Amino acid sequence: MAKKDQSLLGLGPLPQSANGVIIYAAGAARPPTETEQRIELETQKQLQVIRNQRQQADAALHEVAQIHQQGAQEFLDTAAYLSALKETAKGTDYQAQFEEFSQRDAQMLAQHTFGIMEVSARNIGMETARPLYREDEPIVVKVEEKRGFFRGLIGS
Repeated sequence: MAKKDQSLLGLGPLPQSANGVIIYAAGAARPPTETEQRIELETQKQLQVIRNQRQQADAALHEVAQIHQQGAQEFLDTAAYLSALKETAKGTDYQAQFEEFSQRDAQMLAQHTFGIMEVSARNIGMETARPLYREDEPIVVKVEEKRGFFRGLIGS
């Protein structure tokens, strides 16, 4: 046993788990108790949840960034299109009306784009905030009442 793996209390190491943590316990030669098994299982569940929560957060951040990039690109494309149309309307009788229309259209586009981005990002955030692990439902045991001697006699 390596020097760093030795316990100062003289405890032997349990077999290494997948996460590389060495846990010391008295009497390592004996099989783990039911409580120790339950604790180990619960620890493994919690570590899995932590890792999965991190993966979920990374994916959520990426998706929210994609929403913002796509929203900005769509706004830029549409604003460029409106600008090109404005150039077409220059010198015409409806130039003033089209300039006002394109200004209001760009404002509305910005509001709608922001709204979609905000709702989408909020929904992703809500999904990320949802707990991945909930306590297992307690096992429900159906109890059947046995008929006693006297109940059998009176037929109830």
